[in-house]
Amino acid sequence: MDIAYLLSFKDFVEVQNFNLNIIDSNINSNLYKNYYKNDKNKYLKKPFTNPIKKELASIPIVNKFNLIFNKLSETNFNNIIIEFIENINFLTIEEYEEFQKTLYLKIISEINFINLYLRFIELINYVYNNVLNYNLNYLLELVNIKFELDYLKTNFNNEKYNFILELTTNDDRINNIILIKNLYNYELFSHDLYQYYENILLDYSQNKYISDIFYWKPIINDSNIIKLKNILSNNLNIRDKILIENLLNNDNKIELDYVIDEYCINLNYDKFFNHINTSDSYKDNISKINLCKKILELHLEKKSDNILLNLLKKLINNKILHKNDILNSLKLIKNIKNNNILEYFS
Repeated sequence: MDIAYLLSFKDFVEVQNFNLNIIDSNINSNLYKNYYKNDKNKYLKKPFTNPIKKELASIPIVNKFNLIFNKLSETNFNNIIIEFIENINFLTIEEYEEFQKTLYLKIISEINFINLYLRFIELINYVYNNVLNYNLNYLLELVNIKFELDYLKTNFNNEKYNFILELTTNDDRINNIILIKNLYNYELFSHDLYQYYENILLDYSQNKYISDIFYWKPIINDSNIIKLKNILSNNLNIRDKILIENLLNNDNKIELDYVIDEYCINLNYDKFFNHINTSDSYKDNISKINLCKKILELHLEKKSDNILLNLLKKLINNKILHKNDILNSLKLIKNIKNNNILEYFS
């Protein structure tokens, strides 16, 4: 890779919005140290001294990707970007597609961290698109094939995509459409393609997974209102009916009831986390206190062991809620006996 060209990215207008300080001081300190200028003022690579790169040298490429992805977090995002650029060399387009496949599977299995992974791939792709002219077409093919397998029952005959046939759970299907929605939000494909997916999801004759619309969260415009009302006119189960009515009425309370019920049944924290993390209804302190209040009231009403208390604890651990939110919400619940609730969070 042309390191001087890579360093020049810091002056590009297109990367200013990343605000990662990577294409500046971090690049200088972590990448420049492996290069020196010769008499002709050109950059030449120093002898191989990087211990991380030496360790990775004999590891299969997919394992290299996973080693780096497993370390990725908000707190070390910049360092992992630098480590990736320093130690991963894409010699072929096939290896870059393997990178996209690995990240796709990572997102499908860890949907809570979708924004972190998409920020990562957006920046990496910007670099490698400029240096090696690579793109994210393979990732877009993967989400499309998975979508059409799930909703249109299409077939394909290409060993390159056979691994998708192993993604058969409800979570795999739902997380794929969440990924599609987020890819669109990152402007990685056209509005026409977005509309293609939405039209299928809102077509009762094609979509047998009506509850998936909940995770897609369509914009409620005149056209979609007609489609949702058409879905309601069919013989839906009670859950799907409540869900569609909620979308039409934009009733966040009903939506929250639905998500909590789903959690109590499936104990799927990822879905609950995604709902809270992507909704604008839980951003301020008052709404967070009300969220705690709702969950605590259900805990007392259902007497469901500590299932819902465990949910609150996970929200605290993920820094969505704070212990003070629990305390303040308890003050709002009338005729409550402490029941050692506060001790549970100590």
